Amino acid sequence: MEHHPLQSLINLIEFDRELIKIERVLDETQKRITQLQKEEAKIKVDHETAIQHVRDAKKIVHEHEVTMKDLDLREQAKKKLLEETDSQKVYETLKKEINFLKKSQYDHEKKLVQCWKELEAAQKTFDEQESKFKEKQESLQKKYAEEDATVQKLTADLNDLYKERVKKEKLVPQEWIQKYNMMRKQTDNPIVRVEYDSCSGCFAQLPPQSILDLKQKKLLQCNSCYRFIYLPEELEEEPITQKNE
Repeated sequence: MEHHPLQSLINLIEFDRELIKIERVLDETQKRITQLQKEEAKIKVDHETAIQHVRDAKKIVHEHEVTMKDLDLREQAKKKLLEETDSQKVYETLKKEINFLKKSQYDHEKKLVQCWKELEAAQKTFDEQESKFKEKQESLQKKYAEEDATVQKLTADLNDLYKERVKKEKLVPQEWIQKYNMMRKQTDNPIVRVEYDSCSGCFAQLPPQSILDLKQKKLLQCNSCYRFIYLPEELEEEPITQKNE
């Protein structure tokens, strides 16, 4: 069924309003996906940090254990030399070295005990975070899958609607389309009714000549807000024409 050109313009504008709503939903969904990705990236960093703390703690413990083993071997070697020497001077020197090694062992043992405590604390923190990390990651991935499915559906719907819009646009005079494209950037409501001889968009009173032009099926723009204006009762009449400037 052929529509009055003005009705076709109104239909296009209403269609675009619904289109914009879907585009906004798509945009909001994509923003949520971006936020989910940021959240997952953050918990992964936190998880890797916890893993690294355990690795670092293990490395420090290992280094102290190696040092302790080296000190013990050096002490045993000095003791063996001590047993074999006949020189009092060498004996005294070896005794000092052995005492120094024992002191070093004692100091490193205290450090090793502290390092083991730090390793146990790091491991405990990691174990506690591990289960929470897996739960959080699964939750985020589930939400991501749901949001991504929404994006796929909305994108497919929009592609169909864009094709339908092309058909609707062809029913509207090109000059109207050009003006409409300019107006839609400025307002969400580019076409309004004339009520009580006034623009219902900005309530500006229309001059008598404009009312006459509208009754003669001419498309006008409000001189105040520049919206398209029309008389609802004229939609069922013959097609309107654009007013000559």
